[in-house]
This record gives sequence, C-alpha cells and structure tokens, in this order.
Amino acid sequence: MYKLTLRQSAFLRIYHWLLVLLILIIVPTGFYIHKPFSFLQLDFRTLLNIHFFAGFALSYLLMARAYYAIFRQDYQTVLFTWQDFKELPALFSYYLFFRAEKPPEQKYNAGQRLVYSLWYISLSIANISGALAYKKTDFLPIAKILGGVHHLDWLTLGSALFLAYTVPLHIYLSVTENMGFSQAILTGYTYELKPDGMPPVEQGQRIKTFLPGQWLLNKLAGLVALITKEK
Repeated sequence: MYKLTLRQSAFLRIYHWLLVLLILIIVPTGFYIHKPFSFLQLDFRTLLNIHFFAGFALSYLLMARAYYAIFRQDYQTVLFTWQDFKELPALFSYYLFFRAEKPPEQKYNAGQRLVYSLWYISLSIANISGALAYKKTDFLPIAKILGGVHHLDWLTLGSALFLAYTVPLHIYLSVTENMGFSQAILTGYTYELKPDGMPPVEQGQRIKTFLPGQWLLNKLAGLVALITKEK
C-alpha cells in the first residue's frame, strides 16, 4: 500500500540544518548590533566578529544552494512562478478552513514556493547589504547609490524581520500539516501511497470535515441579511 520514497537529498538536509544554525546566530546577533540591549552586556567586538563570520558562511551556503538548484534542476520545485498565483486563492481557502480538500501540489505547494523564493531573496539582500555596511569604506560609492550606509542598515534589518516573522509560520505548518514531510528533513525519506494502493479510509467512511472558516462566513452572511431585512 505504501512505499518508502526519498524526499530530501543529503545535500538539502545538510543545507537546511546549516541554514537553521546560521540564522540562529545571525538574526539575534544582528538585532543586538543594531541596538544593544541595556539589560544584556556582551562583548560588542566579539559579537560583531561572530555575526560577520556567520554572514560570510551564509554567502557560501547560498551560492552552493544556487549551484545545486541550477545543475540538478531543483529550481523547478522551489521557484515561485506566475502560474502559482492562480493556486494561491485555493490554498489560502484551505489554510483558513474554507475548504476541506487541499489543492493538488507537487513536492511543495504554491505558498511554500513563495516563502522559499522570498527567503532566498531576503537572505541574499541581507547578506549583500551587510557586507557593504561592514566594508563601508571600500564600498562607499555603492552605498551612496543605495542611499547611504544608514539605508543599508535598514535594508538588512527589514530582511531580518521578515525572516523572524515567517520562520515560526514555517515551523507551525511543518509540524501540523504532514509530520512525514517534517521527518524527511531528518531522515530524507517519507512513506507515500503507491499508485495502485487504496487509501487507508474508505470514501464512504470519511467523517465530514467541520470548516470553521466557512461556518464563520455563513454566520456573517446571515447577520448581514438580517440587518438588511430590518432596514
């Protein structure tokens, strides 16, 4: 009925956990460098060196990911395309409990590809702007074109904030939607239904899914109709 399928290659698993480690170093230290906390006194010079060492390591990691995506044609599974815009409304309806069935997807759905593409862009922007700010004397002409070193700092900060807000969402969806896929980022493998296999539950035995989003929408529509009728 089920078969063991390789979902995440060794490279992607190593890339994922190295990225997690570097983000856990770069984001907190970057926030501290931008505005040191009064209640936490740390050696600023040491923290700065750790932050930029992790930043340079991140740049090599991103280049390795781009190389893998191009030469293994992995970009077809993670790159957000114009076609994905058409899938977003149905996907959001599913996540907001307006529909029970999840839209068809490939390895990743349209929402995941959108987030992954934005992550790569924001990480690249933060990495470049951070490097320009770190060597501001060498790259002062470029910094002036972009509005000055102060604007580079805000560009880096904006990218870090985007990561800080979207990573918890990524973790939440990973552990609540399909634990098999979450397991694959550790082991590489997941169980998938064979093409000729039967689903574990018969169609007639399935319990009708309660959709709180649709229920709320119906209640609001009834309330609007009631108010309109009274007027």
